[in-house]
Amino acid sequence: MEQKKDSILPIVGGSLVAILLIVGIWYFATKKQTKQVIPTPPTPVTPAPTVPVPTTPPQPTQAPTPEEDSLTAIQNDLNNVSLLDIDQEFQEIDSDLNSL
Repeated sequence: MEQKKDSILPIVGGSLVAILLIVGIWYFATKKQTKQVIPTPPTPVTPAPTVPVPTTPPQPTQAPTPEEDSLTAIQNDLNNVSLLDIDQEFQEIDSDLNSL
């Protein structure tokens, strides 16, 4: 008698879980379909403005190279960059860490 109860319990539990899954899927599927849609008013269609086509295309002008983009200006900027002393930076970091 006890052996039959043990074999029926997993079947009943599995059936109950399957029924709950089916009911949950049905509930969310019908809820999604009945969601109220708020209509948006249609936007009026406006015709595109007419743009006159120019008869001759404008001539491209060659812009002069600014002084900032010249090779000598770039080289001077690179030479003026000062790189910090790495050993001094590490000493400052070590002193900061030691003060903690």
